[in-house]
Amino acid sequence: LTRFVDPIIAIGETSAIEGKIQLDYEGKIISPSLIYIDAKTLKSNENKRDNWIVRTGILGDVIELNLTDIDSLPWPLPESGEATFTIIGELNISDITRPTVWSVDGVFSKDVISGVATTVITWEEFQISKPRLPFIISVDDDIKLEIDFNVTR
Repeated sequence: LTRFVDPIIAIGETSAIEGKIQLDYEGKIISPSLIYIDAKTLKSNENKRDNWIVRTGILGDVIELNLTDIDSLPWPLPESGEATFTIIGELNISDITRPTVWSVDGVFSKDVISGVATTVITWEEFQISKPRLPFIISVDDDIKLEIDFNVTR
């Protein structure tokens, strides 16, 4: 007997993301290739949830992804079409860094590469305490991270 009929998926969104991905002449990642996300700007459909995240600081100020490897990226980069490839990186959340593997569905055009990169992490691996609030009944162990991107060539 709850006010929630179906499972709820909390989605935090922000456009406060920046970074640079550098590739060498063979299509391999050059360090540093970093992406930064302002964790304080993540917004969901629930103000209480957003305030709790900022107040507790569980995500830190900035989430950082240091890209270290790329697999199955078409090379040279096509000027049209679609491709699925994998990016490997070190994800840092609140001063805890763990390796992550991101599945990327990319769309190529002459000037832009767009698409979606996804990975799954757990609360435990980043030593983040699960929320225990009256308006949250239960929280899954898995957290799906997704980056919708448009990269200028």
